Amino acid sequence: MSKKYIYIHDLTESENHAGYKARHDIFNILKKRKEIEVVKVPLSIGGIFERISSVIAFMKFLNNCRQGEHLVFNYPLAKPYGKLLEIMTFFRSFNFSLIVHDLNSLRKKQAKEDTLIYKATNIISHNKTMTSYMKDIGVENINIIELNLFDYLHQCDSQTRNIEACVDITLLIAGNLSKEKAGYLYSWEPTFPVDIYGINYNGTSEKLNYHGVFDADNPGKLMSMNKSYYGLVWDGDSQLTCSGMFGEYLKYNNPHKASLYLSLSIPVVVWSGSALAEFVRREKCGVVIDNLNELEHIIRNKNQWEHCRVEAERLSLKISNGDFLGEALKKFE
Repeated sequence: MSKKYIYIHDLTESENHAGYKARHDIFNILKKRKEIEVVKVPLSIGGIFERISSVIAFMKFLNNCRQGEHLVFNYPLAKPYGKLLEIMTFFRSFNFSLIVHDLNSLRKKQAKEDTLIYKATNIISHNKTMTSYMKDIGVENINIIELNLFDYLHQCDSQTRNIEACVDITLLIAGNLSKEKAGYLYSWEPTFPVDIYGINYNGTSEKLNYHGVFDADNPGKLMSMNKSYYGLVWDGDSQLTCSGMFGEYLKYNNPHKASLYLSLSIPVVVWSGSALAEFVRREKCGVVIDNLNELEHIIRNKNQWEHCRVEAERLSLKISNGDFLGEALKKFE
């Protein structure tokens, strides 16, 4: 990375919540790297006056960029900032790269990607499946790099658990528990206890033990339970497969909850049709299943859990140090 790279931290202070955890982590990882300058340019998604103020500040920043500077943005950018960036590339001599968080054309019906994505120099994709999809929609002649897994920074020491005292293996589910995203929770009757954490839960199952929410930067609440957990990554309405818009999206993205689990040395359980399945098999950090009915056998296998836990602990060091993003940046052109 001999060029001058400038990372644009685009969040406002009011957006400091779990939904923006990945973007804040990228900011905190990159500001420690000497080869990258980090600049905070808040791009408001608030009211009309806030957006106008952000547009003016953004245009001034882009206008002051020097020849040869290379800007790095999170993708997607909120409207209208992506279009403004694209326009300014015609008038200013700078290149830009994108760190992909989501692809709108996969998340929303009939949505299209910003034309910005077709003009980047480098793109950090989630995984090989997402890269293949981008090439299918015409993102060509661009250096696309697979992240493989999002990093996850926190203040919790995963070694505080007394593993020897954890007798039974328990399933853990964290994230958005709404019926729209996790509909399977509202019809599933597991034969074993399940601990769940997150927003938007209004179920009544006696087997699903709801523990509220926790600070995304300090998930010590999960460790305080002192349990042998598998972390489940599953979306959609069905217990038999990941279905619907959110379930289908698992075929392409790297869910941030997987990074949370593994950063705490918690092995994961993922759907066999998900893009994450290849990573889990390769790294041996969890179990791949076709449907939730397989879980009863899995949580009874202490030896298998222990093997997966050791590999999850190995990965936790990389995730909490920002190594996945660091490796991706080395492949920038």
